[in-house]
Amino acid sequence: MKTILTVRRLIWLAAFVLLAVWILPGCTAMVPSPHGEIASGSAVRMYTQFPVYDKSIDRIQVILENGGDINLEYGTEWAVEKKQGDAWVQVPFIPDAAWTQPLLVLAPGGTDSYYVHMSMLDHSLRDGQYRVVKEVSGTVYGAEFAIGESDVAEDAPFGYLPLEELPEGYSTEDAAEDGVVVYHCTDDTFENAERIPAFLENVIRGVDDQIRFAFYSSNTPDKVLLTEVTFTGGSPTRFQHRFDFTRQQPDTTIQSQYFSYLTTHNDKLFCLANAGNTTRLSDDSCMQLSPMSENWEGKEEWLKRITEYASSRMSPVSAWSPDGLRHVWASPDDVLTFFVNIRYPEGGSMGYTADLLFEKIPQSVKEFLWIDETTLFIVCSTNEDGLEYFATYDTDKQKITHWSTGKNGYSWEDGDIVIPD
Repeated sequence: MKTILTVRRLIWLAAFVLLAVWILPGCTAMVPSPHGEIASGSAVRMYTQFPVYDKSIDRIQVILENGGDINLEYGTEWAVEKKQGDAWVQVPFIPDAAWTQPLLVLAPGGTDSYYVHMSMLDHSLRDGQYRVVKEVSGTVYGAEFAIGESDVAEDAPFGYLPLEELPEGYSTEDAAEDGVVVYHCTDDTFENAERIPAFLENVIRGVDDQIRFAFYSSNTPDKVLLTEVTFTGGSPTRFQHRFDFTRQQPDTTIQSQYFSYLTTHNDKLFCLANAGNTTRLSDDSCMQLSPMSENWEGKEEWLKRITEYASSRMSPVSAWSPDGLRHVWASPDDVLTFFVNIRYPEGGSMGYTADLLFEKIPQSVKEFLWIDETTLFIVCSTNEDGLEYFATYDTDKQKITHWSTGKNGYSWEDGDIVIPD
């Protein structure tokens, strides 16, 4: 677990900050590194997500693991160094580069990740060996990576080309070569199945990742179907699910949906959901992670782990709109209030606090479900046993447009939410 404290930098950070300030004014010369060779830590590990990146890459995710028995303390500062011959030299920053100044704390057994942005460097990446340098609890760690021939590039940050750029004749053979998880329905076998547990592990650790699946219908084995899930950790977490059936259904387009949670449904499969209460998930309120996860070897152990993970993530109640531009969340302990954040396609965002107070009936938010891109369906507990409060909320107009109460819950009928009399 990572904790953020807004306190002053500790004394042991002073030397590192002074070094960063000395670099930042725009000095473009590469000077020798003061660190020399950096030994790998036995309890603390710091490494980049991929070993090799294309020179077009704009940002690199670095992962920090605390395998020790004490908290780690560190800031947001980092530096990049390049190997020249047998020595390391410092890569200069652009003028006016700076960081925020929180103190971060990583508990034993925890994992944190952060991004190193190449745009902060006064240097054009060329083939060669580099490392990210960071001070953690008074010790300097290095995460080495290479710039060279790689599928991991600016337009493919996780190694997969965008779905829109794949050719019309893209096949399962092409997908397997690209590292996509391929399911063959004719003999119930997988290729690249190891990507499934790797992705799930990164979700649990809060590390950004992407997984892509390829499969086909037995009726049209030459028409590949593609789905992918991109996970963004941090707060709030977000899962983007995209599906490309254009090769089998030419009149369709590539579609996207957004979710807050990875969980399980009926103890049978992994799914993405926005509901706050997993006991009421339905086929209409969740999206299966992949059409073939029912048959994946090792599924049972991962069902257990993901169920435990989901139980720890269901507070606050959280939901993304279908277009990924609106996010709502509420704490079960915060009576009658929830929060809305709206992102604008052209950039920027706005947020506000919404009040559900209506004749003092609702007590706290239990679930959020999106009816469309702007309209929210809210389920609340009440001060009467078994009675629930249901509200339809317009996030643009910032008001409740309809409400009712009932003791029989709600159901999905032909994609619509129905509240029994």
